[in-house]
Amino acid sequence: EAFNREFYKPDSCCYGTGSQTSNALPLFLGITGDNKEKVLQSLIADIEKHGNRLTTGDVGNRYLFQTLLGNGYADLWYKMLAHDDVPGYGFQIRKGMTTLTEQWNPEMGASMNHFMMAHINNHFLPDIVGIRIEQGRLIIAPQPMGDLTWAKGSTRLSDGKQVAVAWKKLADGKIEVTVDTDNDIEYEIKIDYDETEHNDGTYRGKHVFVGKCAK
Repeated sequence: EAFNREFYKPDSCCYGTGSQTSNALPLFLGITGDNKEKVLQSLIADIEKHGNRLTTGDVGNRYLFQTLLGNGYADLWYKMLAHDDVPGYGFQIRKGMTTLTEQWNPEMGASMNHFMMAHINNHFLPDIVGIRIEQGRLIIAPQPMGDLTWAKGSTRLSDGKQVAVAWKKLADGKIEVTVDTDNDIEYEIKIDYDETEHNDGTYRGKHVFVGKCAK
């Protein structure tokens, strides 16, 4: 309540200066109350105003990324990053970088091997490939976005056992999701599909699912 009294501006439906970090941070923290949708739309409008580009710095990047992905804006998140201009990871690739640089534009100098821009690494497996742990349960929830046609990845769980997921878009607009785990690992799948081997909403071992992403 104190934060909102101090920083929320009802006339503009935004926090502080109205910057992307100013709005993304309270949205991520869940302290916007009844103003959530208004603040979210202010954030989206600012991203679009800047040509679908981010204006956050290192501190704000993670909150912007998580706010967009957590509120159904995966396509905008992808569009914001999948280009070869500044600010974006593609420009560093275009310049031949094999490590992340300290600044979006490596030509500006500073460190050429820096972890500060690596927030995107937090989203490859849970948000694109779709391997998540939610309240102690293994959830498979891939998110095709933008012009991505496939993704695959694997990870080891806390007990050392491995789970692998691969998905690809099909010609009819659906996706095929292959999940491969040990038979004693239980998981849930979050896509809309024809349930042929349904067992109380959970599966074990290797299965192939064909359907569309659940909204």
